[in-house]
Amino acid sequence: MSKKKLSQCYLCGIIGTGLTIEHLPPKCLSPKSADSEFATISACQNCNNKYSHEESKFRDFVATAGSGRGLIAADEAYGAMKRNFARNPIGRAGNPHKDLIRLIKNIKRRDFYTPSGKVYLGSSNVVTPPDDLDLEGVLLKIARGLHFLYTGAVIPDDYIKHAVLIEKIEYPELYEETNTRGRAGDFFHFRGGWAKEDIKSGLWYMVFYKRVGAMAWFLKPTAVKKTSKHKPKID
Repeated sequence: MSKKKLSQCYLCGIIGTGLTIEHLPPKCLSPKSADSEFATISACQNCNNKYSHEESKFRDFVATAGSGRGLIAADEAYGAMKRNFARNPIGRAGNPHKDLIRLIKNIKRRDFYTPSGKVYLGSSNVVTPPDDLDLEGVLLKIARGLHFLYTGAVIPDDYIKHAVLIEKIEYPELYEETNTRGRAGDFFHFRGGWAKEDIKSGLWYMVFYKRVGAMAWFLKPTAVKKTSKHKPKID
């Protein structure tokens, strides 16, 4: 990405001293990648630290889903996760590693069918987000970082904000209206944009390790005709 936006906290909007540098996307997604692969934006210390543990849990989820498929960044992140587990393996002092237990509990067996649903393709283990992960918060944090990077706009607290995982881009009419795209290495791809009438309203699609897709959006309350967690509408 190699873009910089260093002026104010992209989450709370504070301007002045005490700002820290935040990697976009989070550095833990590809710990061995050069900094030039990431964008850098400013965050205050409080906002920068607020989601550090949640980002670690998110990394464990997406790295497990994306590893073993030939993507170096995913395998390296998965390796970092395993090293973290090894510091307190199951059985040591009778205290299983809580992050490992969290991961194991969220590996599910899933049946797969053709798009028509008529032909059974078999079953496989899939990883689902853990219940104690603030998934929406992490996804919105990354999307708000992208929005700030390209527009300089901080999303106000009273705006409606949502983020969900998606298996495919469900609304091509919205997707075609997006006006920017990019990537960080091969581990993070995105496409998104903002409303012509309100630069603070935006829609962003994100893909992690070419495996886990997500959509996030923010809308001005008065601009919403109808809202749901699946299809936002803007005047």
